Amino acid sequence: MDGEETNIDNVITQELNSDVLPPKKRRVLPWVLAVLVLALLGGGGYYYWTTTPEYSLKMIAKAIKQHDLPTFEKYVDIESVSTRAVDQLCEVAINDPEEIQNELADGLIEMFKPQLVKVVNKEVKSFVEKGSVETDASQDKEDPVVVKDLLNKAKDQSMQVVGTKYVKKEGNIAIVGLEIKVPGYDKNLVADLKMRDMGNYWQLAELSNLGDVINESKRLEKAKLDKLNQPIVEKIDKALALGSVTLIRNSDDWGWDDSITFSADAHLNGTVAVNEIQAQLNVKAIEGGLLLNEDLVFQGNWTPGTSIPLTWSKEINPFIDSDQLLFETPTEQLSIDIQPQLIKFADGSELKLLDELP
Repeated sequence: MDGEETNIDNVITQELNSDVLPPKKRRVLPWVLAVLVLALLGGGGYYYWTTTPEYSLKMIAKAIKQHDLPTFEKYVDIESVSTRAVDQLCEVAINDPEEIQNELADGLIEMFKPQLVKVVNKEVKSFVEKGSVETDASQDKEDPVVVKDLLNKAKDQSMQVVGTKYVKKEGNIAIVGLEIKVPGYDKNLVADLKMRDMGNYWQLAELSNLGDVINESKRLEKAKLDKLNQPIVEKIDKALALGSVTLIRNSDDWGWDDSITFSADAHLNGTVAVNEIQAQLNVKAIEGGLLLNEDLVFQGNWTPGTSIPLTWSKEINPFIDSDQLLFETPTEQLSIDIQPQLIKFADGSELKLLDELP
């Protein structure tokens, strides 16, 4: 029996590694479909017992490959999976420390939940039936978030299913831990598939740790990206030295034309003239979250060995919480960070940080 199971695992691993699907970088919603499709395509086939969660995953995978929607709907509660997935991705978006938060945006996210659930429902069903998602331009405009691109790339993914890490049963509920390897990450991810006992088969009801998978994947991606960018950062630092950022608050008597002027000195240390500098500005409240994240572009014709003033302004929107906090928070309670992202030289060469994994 052990030998037979080992052979089955070898065959399954080879098959799984050919069915791959990378998520779009820096997008939260695609992780919902990435984990779901990967789990469904890769989760089955480890065992053949017809009353186990593993067997139900095998039937789900078979239904997808045969475009058998009725069988898929038997083994997957699409409404439940979609609803809980959207709940978790909205929670991740609202609590993301790297995103600027405000009550208006949070309210809009909550308002769009029902529509997001409909989108996930529709796209998953279309993917099962056709093996791809084919929606026209008018349909795309109605969807707050388009997920068809991710599903249409299902055969081009780079993620790989390593295997079932564990199966935990408690009453009529089972948690199947699906271990996923993403090239470039320094550890594997584990997606928890929550399944319910339907009597003589098991049904997938929820991706119960989707939020954790999203957050961990972002952490791992950032760590890998920082490692790849380190040599480029060192070259940029040799070519350009940025001084500390200062800010001046500007206001009128009515408070409708409030703005902040930021400035910093840049010294060009290289031997080639510079035509463009791009940088990213982040301002955080020391005892709060992110208040400002802005991409800055400066263009000119600057000779090496000189210092140049970089100045930019930010208009304050009185209806945006983060803008108001930015304007009202004392400067000493702010953490201001500016990082060069790109230097374009007059000879056509450039130094540029990667913004996503290659």
